[in-house]
Amino acid sequence: MKKGNVRQWALVAVPVLLTAGVMTFFRACGAKEDGSWMHCHDVQQYLAAAGALLTLIAVAALFVSGTRVCVLLRLAGLILSVVSVLLPGTIMKMCMMDTMRCYAVMRPFAWVMGGLSAVLSLLDLIGQIRSSAGTRP
Repeated sequence: MKKGNVRQWALVAVPVLLTAGVMTFFRACGAKEDGSWMHCHDVQQYLAAAGALLTLIAVAALFVSGTRVCVLLRLAGLILSVVSVLLPGTIMKMCMMDTMRCYAVMRPFAWVMGGLSAVLSLLDLIGQIRSSAGTRP
């Protein structure tokens, strides 16, 4: 397997782990006693959606042959990865106490997975731009 293929499959695996993680082991706080949800539950749902969208972008980039389209897909993946890092606590508010599960478990997991996805997307974006610069007419 080529190095580029390993990086592309890692770009698929990381958002799958993000989505699965925030819905299972690294989920936000549970429901309140009255059955309603706290703000962090919404953050969890948006992180799961961002992970699913990142997965779709990465899978689409595996099957696209056009370099310009691949560059745009990687750029979209990079932006969405940064958004997933900033989502818990910066873009959307979470629980009031820093000791809650969403702060202690979900947010660090989102930072790690979103940051890893951003780094991989940036590396692949740079590689795509370099390869397209050499093939211009």
